[in-house]
Amino acid sequence: MSDFAGIDESSVKYYDEGILIMDTASDAERYRAVRMNMYTIAICKNGKMRADLNGETVHMGKNDLLISPPNTTIENVIASPNFECRFICLTNEVLQTFLRPYVNIWNQAVYKNKLKVRNIDEYGLIFEFKFHEMLKLYVNEVQHTKYKKQIIRALLQAGILGLCASLDESDEEQQQDAMKSGYNIFQRFLSLLGDDGGARRSVTHYASKLCVTPKYLSMLCVKNSDKSAKEWIDEYVTENARYYLRSTDKSIKEIAALLNFQNASYFARYIKEHFGMSPMAYRCGEEQKK
Repeated sequence: MSDFAGIDESSVKYYDEGILIMDTASDAERYRAVRMNMYTIAICKNGKMRADLNGETVHMGKNDLLISPPNTTIENVIASPNFECRFICLTNEVLQTFLRPYVNIWNQAVYKNKLKVRNIDEYGLIFEFKFHEMLKLYVNEVQHTKYKKQIIRALLQAGILGLCASLDESDEEQQQDAMKSGYNIFQRFLSLLGDDGGARRSVTHYASKLCVTPKYLSMLCVKNSDKSAKEWIDEYVTENARYYLRSTDKSIKEIAALLNFQNASYFARYIKEHFGMSPMAYRCGEEQKK
């Protein structure tokens, strides 16, 4: 399960080919940090939770829906004693397969509107309740069926499409315009970043992989997410660095090598530029805050 780190595998209910389903209760706060390289959709069934997502604090309460994109580090979790939440996590490839022509709606909500937490309305609650009951049946109770995997994927696809319907605030003309905006190249760019964590740190490298010019790639990124290609690359690199510095005991030299820096000095300059301090100062300062 290389798409996430820090998860207690005992909470995982189902994992197969880019799909992860898990339930987390009030003991969620015992995790120091969890790094997800999948889209995460969380629905709070009871209680409250506060957590930092890539350094930004979010709050969840009963019937709240949380959506986070890949390359998200979840840390500093504080949950009420009665907190219950179900997480559905999907790789970019699985999400693309499920949504097809509706990906633009998802991009608008997650990247442009920067949706993180929203409350589910009455109709949404009915839909989610029925959806999760069916999903729970096949995940937890159906042990032997030839089509279990296919049924779970079909249920998840229906659930994600239902979620997109509730997120859709654009008319048909706007959707057709988004279809022409190059979102497919943008999604492939995100997939490449997910594969290597931005290790090449070069817009030219990724543009070449996608057979477009660096300028065009950056334009597509801004159009689909309001962030340039360089900003996306830096975000992936800095969040990987944040995770390794805060949540592992790896040496600065080891982290530099993992993130494909030429040497520890070059890595230190990069961290100084983006975090305003040296890697060691950042690591020690965060530990003292905790």
